[in-house]
Parts: sequence; structure tokens; C-alpha cells
Amino acid sequence: MTEPGICWEPEIPSTNSALKERMAALPHGYTLAAVSQTAGRGQRGNRWEAAPGRNLTFSMLLRPDGIRPAEQFYISEAVALGVADVLAPLLPAGQEIKVKWPNDIYVDDRKICGILIENTLAGVDRIAASVAGIGININQEEFHSDAPNPVSLRQITGRNYPLEPLLRDVACRILRNLEEA
Repeated sequence: MTEPGICWEPEIPSTNSALKERMAALPHGYTLAAVSQTAGRGQRGNRWEAAPGRNLTFSMLLRPDGIRPAEQFYISEAVALGVADVLAPLLPAGQEIKVKWPNDIYVDDRKICGILIENTLAGVDRIAASVAGIGININQEEFHSDAPNPVSLRQITGRNYPLEPLLRDVACRILRNLEEA
């Protein structure tokens, strides 16, 4: 299995935008994380609220071998299930993790993760690269945006979590899922 290379930036506007600018020379699995992401993006131009140093805001460069544009759901599936698989064991009994396809992860009826995947094509028959931007609410205690129903792992469990090991676990799970797709 490919081991992800992880680079942490202290502050960056958007990990997706930055990774797309740098991706030509970067390998499959490269992950760019931000301690503070000042202009995180979501679907349909929405912003992602994340208190600096409290959550995971990162983008992964995926170079899916042999996946055609019509099969791009395999990439969404690998990413969303990778996040869900890592978070599920951390939840208390009775709390259920759900994927709202293709780009949100919920715990019961509250959003804990948002995903934005941007694909680059090689011709018309192959996805050359995907940049998967992922925001996971980990240790944030209060949310101030108008986003409906945000929640963090800390709000659910009452404990703080170290970010770096969680990021490595999520990145490794996504890569394993993509290799099995």
C-alpha cells in the first residue's frame, strides 16, 4: 500500500487550491494539511468553518489508476468511507455515522465532515488526478457559521483528539480503499 506523504502548513487559504497548483510533481497520496485554512471551500461555493488548530482541513492528491470519468463515484466512495471507517469506532454506543452521498458525513443528523473532490482528466477516457479536499470537525467546541447542524467529535464524546495520528489514519484508509476499488 502507498504510504501518504503529509505536509502541514501553518496557514493557507485553501488546501485544494494550493495542492492543485503544486500537483504536477507530487506523488499519489500526497496530503496537504493546514493548521489554519482561511478560505476553505465546499460544494456550490459554500465555505467550511474550522477553528485554527482544532480540526482537520486537508487535501489529498489521488492518481486513480484506470478509473474513467463515468466511474468517478469510486473515488467519492473511497474517500467518504475512509473518513467514516476511521470516525465510527470513536463514537459512543448508539451514535451512528452516515454518508450523505457524495460529499458529507453525518453523525446522526449533524454534519461532522465535508468533502470536495475536483478531478483532472487525461483525454476523455481517464481521470488523471483527483484532489480530495476534506474538512473534519474534530476538537471545535462552538460553530458560528450559518451551516446547518455542524458537530465535532469533541462535542459528541467530550474529549480532545490529537490531529496528526487521525490524519494519518484517514489518509491511509482512503488510499487502501482506492487500491481496492
